[in-house]
Amino acid sequence: GANLKNSGWTQVPPALHTDSFTGTNGTELHAYNAGWNYLGSTGLNSGTGTMVIQSNAAQTVTSGYQVFYYWDGAFGDGQYSQMKVNPISGDYIGPAVRLNGTTRAGSTGFRCVANPRDGLSIDRITGGSTMNVGNYTTTVAAGDTVRLEASGTSIVCKLNGVTRVTYTETGGYSGGRAGISGTYFGSHGAVDDVEVGNLGSVLPVWQSSVTPEPKWVFFDGAAGNKVASLAAITRPGQWYWASNALYVYSVGDPATSFTSPGVE
Repeated sequence: GANLKNSGWTQVPPALHTDSFTGTNGTELHAYNAGWNYLGSTGLNSGTGTMVIQSNAAQTVTSGYQVFYYWDGAFGDGQYSQMKVNPISGDYIGPAVRLNGTTRAGSTGFRCVANPRDGLSIDRITGGSTMNVGNYTTTVAAGDTVRLEASGTSIVCKLNGVTRVTYTETGGYSGGRAGISGTYFGSHGAVDDVEVGNLGSVLPVWQSSVTPEPKWVFFDGAAGNKVASLAAITRPGQWYWASNALYVYSVGDPATSFTSPGVE
C-alpha cells in the first residue's frame, strides 16, 4: 500500500467542534454547516423537527417534534456535549450523546434537556422516542451551561459544572456522535456556544486522509489489527477507516514514531 510515513497526521482532539451559530436568521443547521446532521424522517432542511439560526443561536421550529442533531466528527465511546441553553416554558432542549441512526424512527442515544419549570431530565432515546430515566428539579435560566457526558455505562448531566443527574446505561448503547436534542411545543427553546468532543485528554489516536479504504495497514512491517469503530482503538497496532480517513493508535506522531519503513 501507499507509505504514509510522510503524510500529514493530526491527533484526534477532545473538542471536535465549537459553534456560536453566527449564520443568517432562518437558516437550517445543516444548510448553515454541513457538519450538523439531522436524524429525521422528513429529510434535511425540511423545516419539520429541525433547528434554525436565530439571533446567533440555534432554535427549534416546529411544534410537537423531537429534534436530534449530531456533529459528524470522530467520536470515541467516551464523549460529551455541552451548551448554553435558553429554555422557555413548555419546551425542552439540551445536549445529546451517543446518537446513532440515519432517521428519527431508527435513532438511539441519550439527551439531557432543560426546562425552566421542570429543571433537567436525562432521556434515553429509542426509535426516535424518549423515555425519562432521571431528573433534577431546579430553575434553569437563560445562559446556564448544560453538559452531558457518556463514559462506559455512566451517563452524567451537569448544570454549570455541577453534577445533577446520573444514569447507569444498561441497553448497550455505545459509539455514535454527540450533538443537540430538544422537543418544541411552541416557545422556541434555543442553544448557543455549543461544544462537542471526546472525554479526557487528547487521545493516542491519529488520523490521516486515505482513499480508497485500505484492506491492510502495516506498522513498520507488522500487520495491524482492524477494529470495528474509532472507540475500539485502545492499543498499539489497531486501526480503523471511515469517511476517507485512516485512524491509528500511536502515542506520538506516526510520521516519526514509525520509520522502518512507516505506516503503509
